[in-house]
Amino acid sequence: MLGLIIAVILIVLPLTVSLQDDPCNSYRMLSDDGGRSIKCDLYYSDSHDRFIDEGWRRVQLESTGEDLTMPTMCVPSGFCGSHSNVWLDGSHPTVEDGIVDRMGCLSSHPTVEDDIVDRMGCLSMSSSCCKVKYPIQIKNCTDYMVYNLKRTSGSDQRYCFGDSNDCYLTTRPTTDSSNTQGNRRNRHGFGSDYQKDDMITILGVCLTIAIAALFVLAFCIFCYFRQRKLQYELDTKPTKA
Repeated sequence: MLGLIIAVILIVLPLTVSLQDDPCNSYRMLSDDGGRSIKCDLYYSDSHDRFIDEGWRRVQLESTGEDLTMPTMCVPSGFCGSHSNVWLDGSHPTVEDGIVDRMGCLSSHPTVEDDIVDRMGCLSMSSSCCKVKYPIQIKNCTDYMVYNLKRTSGSDQRYCFGDSNDCYLTTRPTTDSSNTQGNRRNRHGFGSDYQKDDMITILGVCLTIAIAALFVLAFCIFCYFRQRKLQYELDTKPTKA
């Protein structure tokens, strides 16, 4: 009897450990409000993943619960809610592949060192489609993907997920991103705290300052020419013999 119990323990224990080690069972959820979408420009949230909790993540759209995957084609910089974004350089695995190693490519604005680039991608190895690479592990869990994500090195770098159109419909910042409500921006690039009345007031102040500066400039010009005239009259005034 004791031998049977030991045999059962020896069989069940490895299975339990295996289930715990399986990222399909031990992942953490990363809820996204649409800000990581390839259709969402940087003015939406201006966020980054520099302080994201590393580890296995299942990414879902917060509004619908839809599972999201990383794009496998170059995403131009300025989308996915940040200046620079990370897309998947390679294909997603099948269930039979198990855990696979892939590289995430960072898209960023081209620099003077870059070769010629087009608007939607790269025409050379040194272009802005893959300035930096991040190691990413992926596993296909049949109904969803899980990703082993690392922190990005820059404060303007973010992982892309999905192609949702909900960018400008939500008001809550994305989970695990460092942005706050005060840092959120609308699609025009202005902070959400700025209202029309505030903008009118700011424009009025700027206009007043500009008019005052013009008056000061005009007065300075008047004084300058008046001084020149007086000096000319003194220089040309005849002297007594």
